[in-house]
Amino acid sequence: MRYPMRLPLFSPFGAAFALGASLLLLTAPAALAQLNPTPANPAPLGPPDTVQLKSGVRYVTTVPGTGERPAAGQKVWVHYTGRLTDGHIFDTSNITGKPLKFTVGAQQVIPGVDQVVAVMKVGQKVTAFIPAALGYGPVGQPDDAEEGGNAYRVPPNADTVFELELVRVAK
Repeated sequence: MRYPMRLPLFSPFGAAFALGASLLLLTAPAALAQLNPTPANPAPLGPPDTVQLKSGVRYVTTVPGTGERPAAGQKVWVHYTGRLTDGHIFDTSNITGKPLKFTVGAQQVIPGVDQVVAVMKVGQKVTAFIPAALGYGPVGQPDDAEEGGNAYRVPPNADTVFELELVRVAK
C-alpha cells in the first residue's frame, strides 16, 4: 500500500504548498461570492470579456465601427433590441425598421443605453449589459396594453441586455 508523500514545511516544496493552500483559502470567499451572488455582493452582469464603464454598465463589441463617436448634445440614430436576462425581447426597432433617434446626454433614453452609445463609433454593434439601476429601475416598464397595470414589459429591478447598432450621428 502506498501512502501520499508528506512534505515537511521546512522544505522548499512544503513551504510552497503551504503558501498556495493559504492563498486558496484567502481567495475562496471572493470566488464563492461570484458563484453565489447576494444582494450585498452581486455577480457582474455579462461575460468576463466585456468592457466596464465607471457606472457599472458593461458591453462587448460584436462588430467594430469605423465612423465618428457622438458628442453630448448630438442627435444619433440607433437600431436596438432590448431583452430581459432570460432572453425575452421586450422592445426592438426591427419591427418598424427605423432606428431610434435621440440626443446623447439629454435623458431621452435609459441612462445605460445613453452611456454606451456615447462611447460607440458609427457602424459599431455592441451587446450592452445594463444593471436595473441604470435601466428601468424599481418602477420597471409597465405594459400599456394590459388593463389594471399589473403586467410589465420590464419588471421592477430587472437587469436588461441591449443589442445596439449606432447607425448615424448628426453633423
